[in-house]
Amino acid sequence: MTLGGGPGGSGMLFPFSGAGPCSISIDENGHGIPIASPYSWTEHVNVLSIDHPVGVGFSYGERASLRNTSLTAAWDTDDFLQAFWRQYPHLANNEFMISSGSYGGHFVPNIISVIQKRNDEAKSDLSSARILKMPESIMLVNICSDMLTHFRWIHHSLCNRDPGGTMFFNDTVCMDLADQLPECLDSIQYSYQQQTLVSKIDATQKCDIHGW
Repeated sequence: MTLGGGPGGSGMLFPFSGAGPCSISIDENGHGIPIASPYSWTEHVNVLSIDHPVGVGFSYGERASLRNTSLTAAWDTDDFLQAFWRQYPHLANNEFMISSGSYGGHFVPNIISVIQKRNDEAKSDLSSARILKMPESIMLVNICSDMLTHFRWIHHSLCNRDPGGTMFFNDTVCMDLADQLPECLDSIQYSYQQQTLVSKIDATQKCDIHGW
């Protein structure tokens, strides 16, 4: 199973960028056309892509079903997986992996935690019809799990020269980044201590790397 990051990123990006049976290209008339993927994961595994949480992409529901934390969204994903295993019991016997990237560094640990918690509860409930299944592995790519750690190391990772002598950012951007990082880190720390929408928006704006 793969899901997007974001938060709010569609899980469809992964299969349609090469992991699925095809990718989408634009022809000379501006129309999308399917192109067979030479390295499709679907040649070897079943790929289940979901838009997570409810409200992203093709995952929709009543307004009351929208979630505002990664933990509560994880309960929905576990409900979905249980329904999926029941609908396709032959797939429930396969090995199971969860993959994501970016903000998936928040999503995936919460999903696994909920699965484990509910499995443990079901083991002690003889009347439970729950399918006991845990992912055998996870794959997290370029994740963002802790913003404070991420930005503490961002100058080191993007402004040090690689063995070939090149940097991701040039010297000018790296100097600007170094100047603005203290304010960025302070705003993140404050948003951890005062978890309000205002403090989080302020940290997002002060740490907007795309504007540096």
